[in-house]
Amino acid sequence: MPLYDYKCECGLVEEEIFSYPPPDTIECECGGTADRQLSMPARTSARWGDSHPQFIPALGGHLANSMEFERACDERGLVPLNDINKDVIDRKVRHEADLYERDAREDAEIATLQKKYEGKHGGDTEAVTQVLNPTYLRECAAEDAYYEKSF
Repeated sequence: MPLYDYKCECGLVEEEIFSYPPPDTIECECGGTADRQLSMPARTSARWGDSHPQFIPALGGHLANSMEFERACDERGLVPLNDINKDVIDRKVRHEADLYERDAREDAEIATLQKKYEGKHGGDTEAVTQVLNPTYLRECAAEDAYYEKSF
């Protein structure tokens, strides 16, 4: 709740707490009327909102103010979420989803090719596991396509 200053004709200045909107006048202790004055804004020791420390375990516990928070983030290479553009986050999420989909397609392709080429290694699953990697499987598929066209 805001703090308001009231000054009476007798010279007495009182500070009162009122919800918004505050009254323009109040009754003074002397019985007169005290008028609301223009108050100076409060000063803080650092930045606005730094009056209470924050407890953030990921950044080392208690941080006295926002400057300490920024320093701790900088030391760890972190950027506060409020400082990141929403588009950057959306692009990163889409990129991660594309990578996941690509990996899923490659896994399905490997499984298909693995079944196809298991017979070439005499049914030895360990040999198949060692040999089957995406590069090898693509080379085998290219070879098969070449031979199929040749004959």
